[in-house]
Amino acid sequence: MQVRRLILTLLLLLGMGAGSPTLEKISTDEIRNLISSDDVVVFNFWATWCEPCVEEIPIFTKLQDSHKQITVIGISMDELKSEDQVQNFIKEHKMNYRVALWTGSDFEQMVNSMDPQWDGPIPATFIFRKGKLIYSKTGPVKETELLNQL
Repeated sequence: MQVRRLILTLLLLLGMGAGSPTLEKISTDEIRNLISSDDVVVFNFWATWCEPCVEEIPIFTKLQDSHKQITVIGISMDELKSEDQVQNFIKEHKMNYRVALWTGSDFEQMVNSMDPQWDGPIPATFIFRKGKLIYSKTGPVKETELLNQL
C-alpha cells in the first residue's frame, strides 16, 4: 500500500512539472552556437514590458505546437534582476517554447551576431537555417509572413 501511494505521489509531482516552462539564461556565445546548428532556429527578442512583443506570443506558441522540428527561442531583454517576474510571465502566457534571459553585457556584439542590419529595437525575429540567416524582421511579425519563410 505504501509503495502504491509513493508511486501515485511521484506521478502527481512529475505531472505538475510537465510542460511547465522554465526560464533559461543565455549568453551571446550560446546564441552563436544555436545559430550555427544544422537545425532551423527561430529567435524572437522580446520583453515583458513590450506590448507588441506580448501580442506575438500566441504566434510563436502555435508555431512550436505545429512544427516540432523547429527550435523556437524567445530571448527576453528584461533586466537580469527581473528573472522571477519573467518566469511568472512565461507561465502566465503559457509559452511552450524555449525562453531565455539574455545575460550578456555587450549589446552591440549580440545584435551584430544576429544581423548587422538590426539596430536593436524589439520585437525582433530572426530565422536561421543551417547557420544562415534566412529571415530578419524588426517589429511585430504576422503568422502568415513567418510561415512563408519556413
